[in-house]
Amino acid sequence: MQINNFYTATIYEKGAEVIRMIHTIIGENSFRKGMDLYFKTFDGQAVRTEDFLWAMQEASGFDLEHFKLWYSQSGTPEVDVKTIYNEDKRSLELSLTQSFFSPTQTNQKPYFFPFKLAILDAKGKKLTLKLKDKNQALIDRGIILISQEKQKFVFQEILEAPILSLNQNFSAPIKLNTPYSFDEYAFLMAFDSDEFNRFEASQTLATMVLSKLINALEYNAPMKGSESYANAFIAVLNDKRIDNSLKADMLTLPSVTMLMQTRKVLDIEAIYMARNFLKREIVREYGADIRVVYDRLNINKEYEVNSDEIARRKLKNTLLSYLGSLKDETLAIEQYKNANNMTDKLSALTVLSNSRGDGKKEALADFYNKYKNNTLVMNKYLAVIASSELKETPENVKKLLEDEVFDIKVPNLVRSLIGSFARNSLHFHALDGSGYTFIADKVLELDKLNPQIASGLSGVFKDYGKLNDKAKALMKIELKKIVNTKDLSKNVYEIVSKILG
Repeated sequence: MQINNFYTATIYEKGAEVIRMIHTIIGENSFRKGMDLYFKTFDGQAVRTEDFLWAMQEASGFDLEHFKLWYSQSGTPEVDVKTIYNEDKRSLELSLTQSFFSPTQTNQKPYFFPFKLAILDAKGKKLTLKLKDKNQALIDRGIILISQEKQKFVFQEILEAPILSLNQNFSAPIKLNTPYSFDEYAFLMAFDSDEFNRFEASQTLATMVLSKLINALEYNAPMKGSESYANAFIAVLNDKRIDNSLKADMLTLPSVTMLMQTRKVLDIEAIYMARNFLKREIVREYGADIRVVYDRLNINKEYEVNSDEIARRKLKNTLLSYLGSLKDETLAIEQYKNANNMTDKLSALTVLSNSRGDGKKEALADFYNKYKNNTLVMNKYLAVIASSELKETPENVKKLLEDEVFDIKVPNLVRSLIGSFARNSLHFHALDGSGYTFIADKVLELDKLNPQIASGLSGVFKDYGKLNDKAKALMKIELKKIVNTKDLSKNVYEIVSKILG
């Protein structure tokens, strides 16, 4: 209905992933030749995706005709993986099955994509890939090409039952359903040499642990941590081969939003409680190890902007969030006072925003008084306040709406305060429905000023279908209030009416 609603990140992300698959298949040199041919042939013209693929085919000699399906079919292919290790034949059979679902298309055909993999022994060492089928031209690069709905590969000379590292470097943008056990994910998190898969294993393993904790909360069962996850966590923490930025990502627990996607029916409070419980359990068990690494990274030196320093600060502040989970303000206050850069100062302030001590009040007041005339910095401040888990957060947000630093006509301020509160699922999904009412009222107020900002904010109601009956009934009242408003913009009407179904 409204063209502004069409432009989401999906268009750009899918386009980038498709081009990256071409780069993976034909290699760096041929891709560069293809780009040179593309610009030489089509510079200044209105060009189609078919023309881009033509240039890549001409430069590489690789047939990409079947690859065009990525541009004409919607949805993301799911790939189911099955493995059978034959000890007598010392072989490993790998079976891959594609499945497709699209709400707008039927009779979809199998996708063509590169699938990079490694076979690892018990110590994490890569084994040489020796395929029984010799028709895989890229196997020397660890890549098999998938083009059929079902394909089977047999690897030979595998002396012991291995662990597979699949879709390495995210070689294809697919949903991969693997047969890994809990311990195998822990192994990959601790030892895999592929950075993407090691990160993916860390997030999957943490999600599995958190899901068990959430289930325990929902059924009033006792919560237990995971020794396997904690051991893998410390293995990553102490692995000096890993880049600090990647290490920070691996040690960061899956976000509340990510965890919400894994639940059929949402229990927001249980998700928050599970995340906080796991963080505290890790600190209680390995707090001394975490503190040693934090102290090593928390060095007093002149502020620099380069990749190594950015990564150092990122990991340091990730560890601060763990150390601050036990509600001891001391370390965060010390970092706030000694910080010579905004990254460290805001990270300390974020930790303090969930505490109740006097140090938190002093730090927030100090930050506000120093930067209240700097709108860019105040954006950060507003987001910190609106993202806090404390029960008084809704009232604090309402007070800031009347503060001199806030102006509802400024989109970035709206995103920072109202948008951050809307993404604060603990308060947005308040049991009494007050979070729904607050955001619905703000959507209607913003719709008169900036329909695009209002429609973007409306998207936070998208979890309507996954709510329990009570929460769904409360949200439905607010959604109906929005769509029944006179002179509502098409932007907002389209988003909210589709949520209601």
